[in-house]
Amino acid sequence: MDRARHTMELVLAELGLPTDNYRTDQRLCEAAYGDWEGLTIDEIQREARTAFDAREKDRWHFAPPGGESLQMAMERVLPVLEAVETKTIIVAHGAVGRTVRKVMLGLDETKAGQFVFPQDRIFRFEGGVEQLI
Repeated sequence: MDRARHTMELVLAELGLPTDNYRTDQRLCEAAYGDWEGLTIDEIQREARTAFDAREKDRWHFAPPGGESLQMAMERVLPVLEAVETKTIIVAHGAVGRTVRKVMLGLDETKAGQFVFPQDRIFRFEGGVEQLI
């Protein structure tokens, strides 16, 4: 979670808030990629073509060998989202972000799973509407 913590501290500093006033939650850690951990997409395509093709057909339910699917990640993230009672900043990576978007916007699994995240945006959710900042 080092990158997420660093990003949170940058966000808090930009907002003029104390940069140590946050907490972490392991349920928001990035999805486990199992045997694919540390591999690039090109390497996966070359070394595990059949599995990669299965992932492309159903990104929401596919789990790499020894890893998590987006559905599995959502099951651990959902209790965190359900417990939110006030305005909250969540800093996370792609898989967790896809699950947050699915829940907050009521997206179907295909649309949520295929979303490509920009690296330079903040997503604001309010009343079922998403705003990119």
